Amino acid sequence: MAMKTLYESGLRNAQIHRVGDITEIIFDGAGAVATSTLDFKTVQRWAMSRLPSGNAVRDRGAVLARRDTSLVRRCTSIATTQGINKPLLTLVKSMKTAGIHLSAWSIQPAVQSELAG
Repeated sequence: MAMKTLYESGLRNAQIHRVGDITEIIFDGAGAVATSTLDFKTVQRWAMSRLPSGNAVRDRGAVLARRDTSLVRRCTSIATTQGINKPLLTLVKSMKTAGIHLSAWSIQPAVQSELAG
């Protein structure tokens, strides 16, 4: 079955979990990305209005490239942590509030020190 949108193609094998203000996108065998639900909804709207390229890997990359601020779970091969320190710190604090264990996530040293301080 052909995918109708970039969103469907790029995230077709992903599990999407919303925990409060956080959205986790889990890619089977390739890692996970956490972002704010607001940022995810912005990316989702954009991707749902675009046609897929026909290449699921390219489409996943295009969807993930639209994130403003996000953390990746350690050993994630498809994306990197993205964003500047203050929004990342806000994201990390929201994840902590939502009960997400931070030890599994790649948090930049500058954000970790601000979190600890």
